[in-house]
Amino acid sequence: MQRQLTFIATALSTIILLMLTMRLNCQPPVQSTPRKPVFINKNSDTARVERGIRAAYGQTAIYLEWQRNTERDLAGYRLFRTTEVIGGTPVNFRLYRDLPLGSQAPLGIADTVFFDANVVIGTRYYYRLRAYSRSGGESDFADSIVTYELARRATPVRPSTSVLLSRRDSSITFEWQKPLDASGFYAFKLYLFNENEVFEESDCIAVSYQISSFTTVDTLRINFNRINSQLQGETGTRVFRLLESGREYRWRVFTLPVGLERFRGASSELAGFRLTVN
Repeated sequence: MQRQLTFIATALSTIILLMLTMRLNCQPPVQSTPRKPVFINKNSDTARVERGIRAAYGQTAIYLEWQRNTERDLAGYRLFRTTEVIGGTPVNFRLYRDLPLGSQAPLGIADTVFFDANVVIGTRYYYRLRAYSRSGGESDFADSIVTYELARRATPVRPSTSVLLSRRDSSITFEWQKPLDASGFYAFKLYLFNENEVFEESDCIAVSYQISSFTTVDTLRINFNRINSQLQGETGTRVFRLLESGREYRWRVFTLPVGLERFRGASSELAGFRLTVN
């Protein structure tokens, strides 16, 4: 009799344990919610290297970037966009792109960057961002709404191949063409060439912010005989490094029709030259 009772008790315990295990396995997994993503703030149009939302270099596209979330089960981001504004407030954001982690890797684009090429020059776009996890959780929107409007871009003319300077004259004249509606202001930037053309602040040779001529051609002459890293007024040229003979350089122009920090502009393609000093 004792053996039978022991057997029944053991069997009941096994059955209860199996039922509990099955119940636990049938429960849905715990859904994790990522933190709100954070857009990288746009820095000044005259910074040595640009950060945050801006005109993509040499393209009819808007470049967005944000900080990467650190959750282990992060699955990706969802970008929302609108052009509608009521009473000064953007409204009716719609899902624009689902960006699973790694989905842009074949294009060589990081998970925290997006190039919006489906844009029209002269239209202002507004963006919001969410992160989501593998378990289906979704964050709140990023706190900030970022915005940008593309202008028409300039086309570099010269120099584009080589520059020959004498030791007595270290001046170079840069020239570019532009549509008339891109007039207003411009920011010029010159960099020491590197292989991947991704520039750091230390690569920046000069930055100039000037009023644009209301013609189809702009020119800028810079004397590189001394370092001058401070502006004396709102406009002017800063030179951070002296030029070196035998080195290659790259330059671009940002058209800013309504001035600095207005979230409206365009970037030319890079032009380049090799410098020789006699």
